[in-house]
Amino acid sequence: MTRPGDPGEQLPNFLKPGTDVALDRAMRSLQLKVTRGVNRRRKVFGPLWQTRYKAKLIGDQRYLDQLMVYIHLNPVTAGLVGDPAEYPWSGHTELLGAGGKPIVDVDQVLRLFGKSRRAARSAYVRQLKGMVNDEWIGEEPGRLPWWRLGRPPRGEDDDPEVSIRERRAREVQGPDWRPRLEAEQFIARGARYLDLELDDLQSRRRARDLVNARELLVLLGAERYRIKVKELAQQLRKSPDGISQALARAARKRTMDTAFRTELDRLDRLLTTTASVPGFRKLGSWSWHRHILRS
Repeated sequence: MTRPGDPGEQLPNFLKPGTDVALDRAMRSLQLKVTRGVNRRRKVFGPLWQTRYKAKLIGDQRYLDQLMVYIHLNPVTAGLVGDPAEYPWSGHTELLGAGGKPIVDVDQVLRLFGKSRRAARSAYVRQLKGMVNDEWIGEEPGRLPWWRLGRPPRGEDDDPEVSIRERRAREVQGPDWRPRLEAEQFIARGARYLDLELDDLQSRRRARDLVNARELLVLLGAERYRIKVKELAQQLRKSPDGISQALARAARKRTMDTAFRTELDRLDRLLTTTASVPGFRKLGSWSWHRHILRS
């Protein structure tokens, strides 16, 4: 929703993803073009952005309303203008029907506020006026209502469009596709699906069920999930040589033991089908993007 113009510290955007083009491609293209343009005007070289963009999935109507208001009041709270209509690089005036050819999908955005353009514009302006004095309006992105404080919980990615890349990988690789799991994550999930405690797997105990479980995880992790033997050894707290031997035993057991082979495939299916990669879970979701510029 924001045109890249005179750079401030951040460029917030409000985007709805499609189903075919991953947003990271569009973001890279946008950042590259802005960087080239700014550097050309300033006659300088080097990076313009401090970091890659940040993204958050917005699926709640209340947060959508707040996000729209935040973006369009951002130039006001930053002291650049006294009225959002005075800022030339925003979609605010386009939503009100002013300005030239819009770059914003006006109808798509207005549908968030009402069924007709007139009713939607009135509702949008009421939202703007109603939230102008809210405490969070001038906050940094990390303190905004829709942006959780601190580090995201394990498994949550800052790239909602990852799900689009995942779907493409599934289509290309077919039955050979596996989710990308770190060794620690792989072993922890495997222990849970095998109904075993992680501490037991990592212990020196050699009970038959534990040995069998280690062999299942080592074979599956090395062959199908492309995890290095050294990393598996670290997570199981065993020596790399010991894990290599377990891998060889498991490979032999697979050819001779039907029950072992069946359990291997069952565990693989569980890991494949239940591993969730955060992203756009429905077409109606919107994404909030923030670009940070170097000062």
